[in-house]
Amino acid sequence: MFIDMTAPYKPIESFIYDKFIAPAVLELVFSLQEEFLGQIKENAHILDVGCGGGHMAIHFASIRRDVIITGLDLSPEQITRAKKRAIASKTPVDFIEGSALNLPFEDKLFDVVYSSGSIKHWPDPLTGLKECIRVLKPGGNLLIFETNKKCVEEDANYFISKWRLPNFIKTSFLIKQFFLKFVIGRSFTPDDAKELISKINNIKNAEIILIQNTLALLIKANREENS
Repeated sequence: MFIDMTAPYKPIESFIYDKFIAPAVLELVFSLQEEFLGQIKENAHILDVGCGGGHMAIHFASIRRDVIITGLDLSPEQITRAKKRAIASKTPVDFIEGSALNLPFEDKLFDVVYSSGSIKHWPDPLTGLKECIRVLKPGGNLLIFETNKKCVEEDANYFISKWRLPNFIKTSFLIKQFFLKFVIGRSFTPDDAKELISKINNIKNAEIILIQNTLALLIKANREENS
C-alpha cells in the first residue's frame, strides 16, 4: 500500500480529516494555547503553514482579535473549507493556497510562523523551514508542532480515542496500524528534529520540546535579529 504523504488532500481525504480527526488535533492545541498566545505581542502578523481546514487559525483569531492571521495550505479543497468556516464563524482570517516550499510572501513579513502536523507532509522539510525563517521578521517566533516518532503507545492511543468515529472503528487493529505506520512512522524523532533545525544558520534559541502527556513535540526557534 503506497500513500503519497506529500500530495495535496483530495476531497475525500479533506472530508475525513476535517470531520473526524481535526477536532482531536484542536483539543491538543487547547492545552498549549495559553503559553502560545501569551508569547504573541499585540497586533502580531501570524502565518499558519499547512493550515488544513483552518480550525487552529480560526480558533486563535477568535481569542486574539488584535492579531492578523494568514493560513496557507497546498490543498485547494482544504482552503475552500477554511474560507467557509471563517465566514460561518465571522472570524477574519485570510486563507490562501500555496506550498510550504515556496511561500508566496515577501521577506521578513510575519511576527510568528507556526505549523501543526504539517511538516511530515512537506517533500523537503529543510527547504520548508528555511522558507518559514525567510518570511519571519528578525526576532520572530518559529513554532513547529509535529507528532513524535518515539511517542509512547498510550499517548497515541489517547489521541486516536479523541477522533470522532465510532469506538469499534477507533479501536480496530487496522486503524491503529495505519496511524502508527503512516502518521507516527513518517514523523520525526527528537533527534531528527534537532538535526533538521541545526542545518539552518540564521536562527537562535533553537530547541526541541517534548510536550508532556501527548504524542507531540515542538520545534522552537527565533530568527536572528541581524539576519
